[in-house]
Amino acid sequence: MAEACELARRLADMIERLRFCTPEGDQAQTLRIAEGMARSVADAVSDVMRSRRTHVA
Repeated sequence: MAEACELARRLADMIERLRFCTPEGDQAQTLRIAEGMARSVADAVSDVMRSRRTHVA
């Protein structure tokens, strides 16, 4: 689970770097959306991991 979270964060960071190198337009907008989706996945996985720790404790 932690690996999935780390991979999603790394993917979001990579997309962010690509977005900064991309001129404004449709591609940049698509990269912004993809970055947001990857960050949402990372946040969701983090929430699940936190929730599991709370239930176990």
